[in-house]
Amino acid sequence: MQTGYFYILGAGFAWSMLGIFINGLYSYGFVPMQIVSVRATVAAVVLTIALLFFKADLLKIKLRDLWLFIGTGLFSIIISNYASFTAFKEVGISVGIILLYTSPVFVTLMAALIFKEPLTKRKVMALVMALIGCALVSGIAQPGSVGKVNFNGLLMGLLSAFGYALYSILGIFAIRAKYHPLTITVYTFISAAVCGWFLTSPVQIVQQVVSIRILLLILGISVLCSIVPYFLYAKGLESVEASKASILVCVEPAMAIVFGVTLYNEPFTFFMGLGVSAILGAILLLNDNKPKMEEA
Repeated sequence: MQTGYFYILGAGFAWSMLGIFINGLYSYGFVPMQIVSVRATVAAVVLTIALLFFKADLLKIKLRDLWLFIGTGLFSIIISNYASFTAFKEVGISVGIILLYTSPVFVTLMAALIFKEPLTKRKVMALVMALIGCALVSGIAQPGSVGKVNFNGLLMGLLSAFGYALYSILGIFAIRAKYHPLTITVYTFISAAVCGWFLTSPVQIVQQVVSIRILLLILGISVLCSIVPYFLYAKGLESVEASKASILVCVEPAMAIVFGVTLYNEPFTFFMGLGVSAILGAILLLNDNKPKMEEA
């Protein structure tokens, strides 16, 4: 398995821990948009300071490329997260998750149209397996589940997936413009942080940080679940096709199940096991380093 795959899988693993920190901040009265805003702001500050001290040249960008980072920050973090939280509220977490993880469909189609990435049989099979796996893991495809999707919830869920998918597409543009993954990551968070300030009150957020535990939760969600995965994902895009990367990162909901079972004693059903197996099968299917029959 090529190195780029491990970067993408590492990103999915780091993102899968997001729920741990979100639940912690919820318990202290934080609301979704505050979490999105503080996550982006702290990540931007920490990464900018680190680069200033150790690799200041990575902070240099061309003005004509600014739209790339505004796009990743605004669409892939602010809008995608807001739409996700709204979908969870409107249609429930299970349906919201499967709507979010339709993002590989958007990535695969856009990558084929924009970058002429081949739409192979192997890739389509992996995409279908990943979507089925996410549906089983989320619970929506399990017998007896009820999915009442209203129009607003459906629209928000698909919008979250589209915003999530744009990070792969815009990330490829940035990589081809010769930007380092750390440069892409820091300006994504700077852009998201600035957007977030217009949607929340920074002063109010600061006033809510009244304990070391809250500060540690904020650092965890900003560094471990933001800087690390976004950097790893951008690094992986240097050698992995955008469509394949979007399917590989579907390991996130599978790992989220593992954390839920081990940390919160959440039930693990037979169908969840099938879902995890389908996602892992999709990942193995994409490991096409061995000689294979023609896929077109």
